[in-house]
Amino acid sequence: MKKIIIAITMVSCAVFAADLKSVQLGGTQVQGDDGRILAKYFNYVDTTTAMSNRVVDLCKIPANSRIVKGVVAVSAQGADQTFDVGLKGADNSGYISNDTNTADSVDMFLDGIACSNAVVDTFADLELGDSNANYVGFSREVLLTLKALGTTPWSTNATISGVVYYIEP
Repeated sequence: MKKIIIAITMVSCAVFAADLKSVQLGGTQVQGDDGRILAKYFNYVDTTTAMSNRVVDLCKIPANSRIVKGVVAVSAQGADQTFDVGLKGADNSGYISNDTNTADSVDMFLDGIACSNAVVDTFADLELGDSNANYVGFSREVLLTLKALGTTPWSTNATISGVVYYIEP
């Protein structure tokens, strides 16, 4: 079941990347270098220990980039298990901006998403008008993170896969 969900996620992500060259946001055309949108893929398998209230770094995103969509797939973790997706400064300063006005946020994009069964969810979707899409408040390199939550540890071999699309300045 995990492989099927991940395959579907990657196919839908590839279709999205092929179709989206630029988008409208509040009347402003948003595009990168010649309309190029970049992607960072991630795949994390926890084989050594069960996760519980632990933050996992999924991928680095360059400073001053604009996130325009993300997709995350999480394998089934059992009853009462949830996760958050957010950002933190790659330098472990506790901030995602150089002026220290914006602190790390483990649930900036997704908060309390149930993963009792395998789940695929989108975040920061500019086309759908997500309020946190096109987020440009981070003036330093940041890490996309997932925080495992729940009343008991996640199962070993928890699998987290996905992609984040962004435009570099």
